Amino acid sequence: AGTGNGGEAGGAAPGASWGASGGAPAGGGEEPPRERGGAGAGSAAPLFSVQNRQRSVPVDSAGLAAFLSQVAADAAPGDRRGATLRLLSDRRIRELNRRFRGMDAATDVLAFPAEPGDDPGGGEAPAAVGGGAAPAAGAAGFGEEPYLGDLAVSAETARRQAAARGQTLDRELRVLALHGYLHLLGYDHETDRGEMARLERLLRRRHGLAPGGGAGAGAGAGAGRNREAGAP
Repeated sequence: AGTGNGGEAGGAAPGASWGASGGAPAGGGEEPPRERGGAGAGSAAPLFSVQNRQRSVPVDSAGLAAFLSQVAADAAPGDRRGATLRLLSDRRIRELNRRFRGMDAATDVLAFPAEPGDDPGGGEAPAAVGGGAAPAAGAAGFGEEPYLGDLAVSAETARRQAAARGQTLDRELRVLALHGYLHLLGYDHETDRGEMARLERLLRRRHGLAPGGGAGAGAGAGAGRNREAGAP
């Protein structure tokens, strides 16, 4: 698992996702959480599951899932791999950040790309991400298609970042989800030559997340490394 940082103007700031460049999580090669997902046979778009595992911040899970489907159709047309995004508390994402990256601090987003040939149901139980049960195999299309990976987003950190930037929480969550999704696709702004940042800027413009997008632009969070004081 790892973090990225989706800044506003200028594109993504430094950060990286676990596995985005073939690396392993810090501290012992333990596999990150996995949950099977994907579009069902005959589906027109990949299936994105957004699960709210925190209670302190009201969120629009359905809207965030629909946003990810729209972005996927734009960024990776024909790619039917789905993913799961869990909205967590600062406490829970700090545990994951410490466990998989060796960083004892809350962050805004963590990405867990599925490795080629991995069984998404293997490794650590998916419930470990947010404390909930995983969908049954075959339910709502899960378990029928290749799986892209998992995202974890701190709703509390996203709320603070949105307030600091004068943006809506919805917009901040979408920015974070977009950034994390690109990491799941294999982009890595720490090692590429600006490809991820350019694509991220383009997708933000296309989906109403350009700087100063204003009301109605949707949720978004800078996907990636927490920029709060003391964060990694």
